[in-house]
Amino acid sequence: MVEVLTGFPYAEATTDTTAVSAIQVLSKAFSIFGIPSRITVDRVTSFTSKKFNEYCNSNNIMINLLPVYQPEWAGAVEKLNYTVRYAVTKSSIHQINLWDTYLNKILFALRTRLHSRTGYSPYFLFFGIEPNLSNTLIEERYLMQSKEARETELDKLAALRFGLQCDRIGSSKVPFFEK
Repeated sequence: MVEVLTGFPYAEATTDTTAVSAIQVLSKAFSIFGIPSRITVDRVTSFTSKKFNEYCNSNNIMINLLPVYQPEWAGAVEKLNYTVRYAVTKSSIHQINLWDTYLNKILFALRTRLHSRTGYSPYFLFFGIEPNLSNTLIEERYLMQSKEARETELDKLAALRFGLQCDRIGSSKVPFFEK
């Protein structure tokens, strides 16, 4: 999954691609991030099943199904899938059966790198603070930061998120053609 505004990636290793597994992964993600008003999914059977539709309806989630055989409509997710597959392959080259143990480290790296579109990391845009990348507990600049400085930083973040949301709305005016 990719949160659209910030580009924050979320993924979990599962043993299958059934609707039950999809619901379990989404339930875990929603317990962390909250329930969205809508999700965009492709047309695999796990997302088009009656059970998945019932789950979404019970949580007031609108399902936006992508066109068949057009993965480019889910570009952010497709790019994430490619990047994660490549990184997992490289990380687990000598222990391929342990590939899932590398997934969280790979996702953390993707969440904390600067994004070319925004100039910020998805982690910063999502949580409003820079991640702690060192082995020390907290950098001194955060310990010494005043309340006023933090409020200014949060105001800047709110303005940045609003700007990204306006860009997103402006770019979503692409016509959608159906047969």
